[in-house]
Amino acid sequence: MIHYYSTIAAVMHNYFGVDPYVIALNVGWAIFSLIILMAAIAVARETRQVRKTIRIEVEIPAIIHYASGI
Repeated sequence: MIHYYSTIAAVMHNYFGVDPYVIALNVGWAIFSLIILMAAIAVARETRQVRKTIRIEVEIPAIIHYASGI
């Protein structure tokens, strides 16, 4: 119902006494809010990233030299 009134008021702004810039600002703000809302929903619906393979146990030889020379 509000959507139809906004469309009619935007077209017939002289009849209703409504500033078309106010309607444009409200529509812009509604679109901005929808973008933020959709981004929040997309983040909330993101699936958890689970490892598909198991880590392989491996021994990697290494040589460590300390400052004392050992």
